[in-house]
Amino acid sequence: MDIVSEHIFLFPFAWEINTKNRNYNFNPQVQINQSMFKYLHGWRCEEFIIDSNENYNEFIYFYRPVRNVLYSKEAAIIKNYIYNYLDENTTCKIEIDAQEYLLKVKKIELKMVKTGVGILSIDLQNFAYMLEDDIKRINSFSQCVYPISLPINNQNYPAKITFIFKDKIIVTNILENNYMNNASQIASFLLQILGNSFITSEQKGRHKILIEPLIGSKMVTLCVVKNNEIYNKKSANANRLKFGDAERIYEITTFSLFSYARNSADNKIYDKMMLLLLVQKASLLSFSNQIAEISVLKKVELIVGIESLYEIYIQFINQIYFDEVTESEEGAFIYKTVSNILNIKNEIAQLDFELKEVHEYAELITRQAANRKMEVISIIGSGFVLPTFVTGFFGMNILDKEKLAHWWKYEEVMEWLNAYVALPMLLVFYFYMRKKTKNIWVYLVQVVLFVALIFCVLQILHSGTGI
Repeated sequence: MDIVSEHIFLFPFAWEINTKNRNYNFNPQVQINQSMFKYLHGWRCEEFIIDSNENYNEFIYFYRPVRNVLYSKEAAIIKNYIYNYLDENTTCKIEIDAQEYLLKVKKIELKMVKTGVGILSIDLQNFAYMLEDDIKRINSFSQCVYPISLPINNQNYPAKITFIFKDKIIVTNILENNYMNNASQIASFLLQILGNSFITSEQKGRHKILIEPLIGSKMVTLCVVKNNEIYNKKSANANRLKFGDAERIYEITTFSLFSYARNSADNKIYDKMMLLLLVQKASLLSFSNQIAEISVLKKVELIVGIESLYEIYIQFINQIYFDEVTESEEGAFIYKTVSNILNIKNEIAQLDFELKEVHEYAELITRQAANRKMEVISIIGSGFVLPTFVTGFFGMNILDKEKLAHWWKYEEVMEWLNAYVALPMLLVFYFYMRKKTKNIWVYLVQVVLFVALIFCVLQILHSGTGI
């Protein structure tokens, strides 16, 4: 039985490890190597193996640096998982306006990226529904992360979604959920597929993966339609693109890629390419959110936060972002077109500017802290100039070592310390504080220093310098 259409839905999300004591380091690049990522509930790690013509063609299609990102186990840039409960009889039933669409579930995959984003991929195949309206309704599955507005128009929005796996059934009644109490809450069927390792709100004492949607209420949709009637209808209103021996019609929007061809056409799905572009877009959104969070931190925390974020951003630019990914003319066209629509290059330029500004601010804070330390050291050194001069002028034996070791017992030693150590250091600190920005604490310190200075002077006038 031939496939009429194939529908791939990509759900991007930001993630971090939920811990009791949070810090502001951007840690996903370290956390992704924790043992919990080897045993995600309901998932098994997948190592790409070239064991078929299809896998070989997919692997060779990309340039080598892109393969390192998508397939290399050693690079640890992306961790790939396959859903445990999937078999050849797994189906998905979508109910819209009292009509049911039964689709075969080809595969469900999960990608966890060290930039702090994840992609859940659900691949559905349609063997029975030939009409364009039916295909559009199936694609409305992408709107089910959470509704963009209320009330929901149930004529174009799934009322119920059911996944029938070999060991369990997941049922979500979309229209029955109380969205007012759970605004922007991720749909139940997505959370159940992701499994118990993932949570959507912080829970103290639980070591889980905290997630949140990155692109709002929709999933990214890839749809390939092979139907002569639909193709001919589209041909009348669109330009056909010819690559090699094949003619196709593409409809590309911000978060969708639709491809129309004849029944006999090869099945071309750019899911890995779209996944890479979505990883880039989602990572940039995540970085931007992190910059906004880091920029309002305390100075010490800001420095640590921006350094850790800058580290993973450099890795992103060198390992995940590409201008070109394939030598295929058709693939290069798709990649460039979608990349331009997602505005990736401009967002990288804007993020470069934001990171540079925050990084320069962090460096300024570091320099100021270093200058303050040097200033304090200089002031302390200035305070010791007079006692050093006196000791050098009169000789090292101006005071008896025994008396100096027990200075509190001898008045002449105390008088000497008062005149040649305490007085000059108090003078230096007093004039240093007069240059500081005025506030209540500076005034209080100045008063204390002034009173101490008066006391030292009076003591010298009364008892002398001890020499």
